Amino acid sequence: MSSRPFTQTPIRLDQINFSTNLGILVDARLDNQAWKAKLDAERPLTLMGRDLDVKIGAQYDTREAEGNSFAQIAGGFPSAVQIGAFGTSIPWYTDFTNSINASYFDNPGLRNAWSRAVGGFDLAIPGDLAIVIEEDIYAAYAMAKLAFEGGNAVFGARVEHTEYTTDGPSLDISYSDDYTAFLPSLHVNFDLRDDLKLRTSLTTGLSRPNYSELRASASINPTTTPPSVSGGNPTLDAERTWGGDVSLEWYYAPASLLSVGAFHREISDVIYSDSTTIDGGIYDPSAAGETWTLNGFVNGRNGRLSGIEANFIGLAENLLPSPFDGLGVSGNVTLIDSEFETNGGVKFSLPGTSDLIYNASLFYEKGGLSARLNYQFRDAWLSTTENDSLAEFWDAQERVDASLRYTLPYDLRGTQVTLFANGNNLSDAVDVRYDGVPQLPNQVERYGRYWLVGLRADF
Repeated sequence: MSSRPFTQTPIRLDQINFSTNLGILVDARLDNQAWKAKLDAERPLTLMGRDLDVKIGAQYDTREAEGNSFAQIAGGFPSAVQIGAFGTSIPWYTDFTNSINASYFDNPGLRNAWSRAVGGFDLAIPGDLAIVIEEDIYAAYAMAKLAFEGGNAVFGARVEHTEYTTDGPSLDISYSDDYTAFLPSLHVNFDLRDDLKLRTSLTTGLSRPNYSELRASASINPTTTPPSVSGGNPTLDAERTWGGDVSLEWYYAPASLLSVGAFHREISDVIYSDSTTIDGGIYDPSAAGETWTLNGFVNGRNGRLSGIEANFIGLAENLLPSPFDGLGVSGNVTLIDSEFETNGGVKFSLPGTSDLIYNASLFYEKGGLSARLNYQFRDAWLSTTENDSLAEFWDAQERVDASLRYTLPYDLRGTQVTLFANGNNLSDAVDVRYDGVPQLPNQVERYGRYWLVGLRADF
């Protein structure tokens, strides 16, 4: 219920006559052009009587991206389009009380009528959301695999040099930079027994900022002293990681596995949303040397990620008679502890990481028939931050999916035909986002169950 303007008299929302209808257009498009050239070479050698396989290679990637970040543009809705004509008699289905008697609309029909009335949806995207980026990546690598009694070792390194240019909404705003990354790795595998493997590794990695984060476009607020900027951050550094893994794998039966493992990563320059200071000359050449405040994506520090995991795969082929020998089960559980530190000294978990994830599957595969039922649970995780005191989380999720495949046991003139059916989100999971604590939800979405049935032909 609401109240009549300037009174305390209640009025139902469905009885309000609005003086103006507003339309909001949402757009997020990015056109990418990418070219790649790659050259690899391999040669078997011997080292102290041991087999040594050596590989070297080089690669060049060039990419151009043009488009815009997430844009919402509001304006008057055309009076020639009667919104009520597209209403249906289907009640809005919701977990909340439908006290306003809301019903569904024919959204595709309404959108088409809207588009015809305004001559199409060619949006004038605000310049502060524009993305124009060129990126060149030069890479070279060398690796070798050395066999020894009771195992093998794989070691090598990759060198990547990245150059990029990102333009703002005018030709006056352009920023270019480059950086080089040296990425060594070592993997050593031990055959403790024929059915027992110990695997260890030391690795490094690089994660570049995405184009929306790296864009030079931004909106400038000249009313603050000094001026402030909201938008992309072309000075972002790529995230870099190094760490190690160890796992023990027991192949206790054919095609069956029980394994446990542990891992740790140190992460520098964690990318997150916050405020930082930049040279104002990036956005206004006349302000070169001035210190401005940027509200956007920045680099944090002291990131780390540690965890343990266990996996199980079991098949009934050696336990049960036909046709039950096609049955199998699998499961996985992962425990994670992560954090990083903001520039203000506040600690958060790494975006996108849950403390607990586990899943299980029951499946049957035999004679062209494949059936699978999957269950997954994921604990709450950090989605994004706005500042040191405001963070958005996704609440815990659990869902059930199923799939069914059957390949016909004969060819149709050289064509293999497979019938399939998928059932997604059979548990009708609800996505919930909240600010700081679950008691402050800001978004609740239900996508419903989704079914897909079809036929596939391979020829």
